Amino acid sequence: MVEEMRYKELEAGAERKVRNSQNEKLIDQCKLGSIKVKDETVRATNARASVMEKLEYDKGYTDRL
Repeated sequence: MVEEMRYKELEAGAERKVRNSQNEKLIDQCKLGSIKVKDETVRATNARASVMEKLEYDKGYTDRL
């Protein structure tokens, strides 16, 4: 009886450890995903600003001619 209870406790502890490990991995993946999204958003904003600057420069150039 005592051995059975110890075995169940060990098994429950191992399951808890696996579950916690999986949760930590999921949290890390979520953090990385949100960082990637933020990086892509910044890149897109910078690219748009660059294109807008070029268009304004070209418009000013044609106006000067």
